[in-house]
Amino acid sequence: NGVPYGHAIKKTKTAVFDANRARLAIGIRHGNQTTVGRMLRGKVFDVRLHNRALSKDEIAASFAGQPVISQSDAIAQLSDEQKNQVEQLKKSIEQTNAELQGLKETKSSLEPLARVAHAIFNLKEFIYVR
Repeated sequence: NGVPYGHAIKKTKTAVFDANRARLAIGIRHGNQTTVGRMLRGKVFDVRLHNRALSKDEIAASFAGQPVISQSDAIAQLSDEQKNQVEQLKKSIEQTNAELQGLKETKSSLEPLARVAHAIFNLKEFIYVR
């Protein structure tokens, strides 16, 4: 469901299959035809085959039914002008995030008064005063 389950095991190099000569079997477990419980009991509603390992974000996107295109693949398809625009936007985002961090660190001079007002409104006795 797009959430990591277990951990990756890699004992050998990646297998290479010849084009138009390999088969993909879905719903069959290991063993020969006489093995009990060999076939998947259930229905397969969707199958996707990728030519590389997907990142965590790509797996989540695939589970959500979104197309799986890495950022580097998308940027590679852009023109030089578009790539420059992407870089400018990234710098602008970084600058804005830095400015936001600076704003979060400053405290309002009215904060002590706001705390007093909050305390007054929360006093139960305040409800009974006319």
